[in-house]
Amino acid sequence: MIPSQSVKPNQSPLSRAAAAMTCGWSDDPSGRRLIRKLLSRSVRFAITARSRPLSTKGMNAVLAIAPHPDDEALGCGGTLAILKRENRAVHIGFVTDGAASHPAHPIHRPEAIAAIRRREALAAAHLLGIAPSELHFLNAPDGSLQRLPLAAREDLIARISALLTLIKPDAVLLPSRNDGSSEHNAAFILVDQAIKKTALTCRVLEYPVWAWRNPLLLAGNSTGYRNVWKLDLGDLRFIKAAAIDAYASQTRPIPPDLDAVLPEDFTSEFKLPDELIFER
Repeated sequence: MIPSQSVKPNQSPLSRAAAAMTCGWSDDPSGRRLIRKLLSRSVRFAITARSRPLSTKGMNAVLAIAPHPDDEALGCGGTLAILKRENRAVHIGFVTDGAASHPAHPIHRPEAIAAIRRREALAAAHLLGIAPSELHFLNAPDGSLQRLPLAAREDLIARISALLTLIKPDAVLLPSRNDGSSEHNAAFILVDQAIKKTALTCRVLEYPVWAWRNPLLLAGNSTGYRNVWKLDLGDLRFIKAAAIDAYASQTRPIPPDLDAVLPEDFTSEFKLPDELIFER
């Protein structure tokens, strides 16, 4: 059956144009998902065309920053696995506790969700070859990074600074500065301020997460970077996929919920044979 082509009165001009171009197919949720996936793949192809292989030379100590437990596996899990295979020192700093991923869940309270996600972070890191001693949980409240009170904000910046001072990383990996998530954007700003506070000289490598769901945002962002780096993951592609799946609370429904927080059509974008990293 061909989806209805009728124009809904509350549709935006962009939505009406999309409906017209796709014979109404974009009004269907599955149609919207597939259109977005096709657009994302097209943008990824264009970005990859200008990418160059990332050399890990000189990256002897690396700190990956994850606003929530799972961002590191999604955005740069392959890079971290490659670095561990090369016997580099790899640390992960989890900024928030991830407690807000299932608001108002009828069984699991936020503190229980936080505990689940911490266990999943340990399991995912183990798959990537990263030891528990190399994981650092800052436990900032999930869902409020962009509106922290001044005192809490300064305290978090100080703790990130202390982590940087401890590790002295040659490179910091963190979500791209305009990632389509207020918390990811806030995490970038917090880490950027912590780097400046410590006067640390290091490479800042940015990985997109939620930007992959917004092809226009991703395309616009990529033009602002001097370098787009590509890492061919080889067999580590499957290790990264397993690390993503270790976050079962995010990739599968927690009953009685019927839907996963991260649908398969989203996580599949992070299980491809290569990984892209941006650098200004």
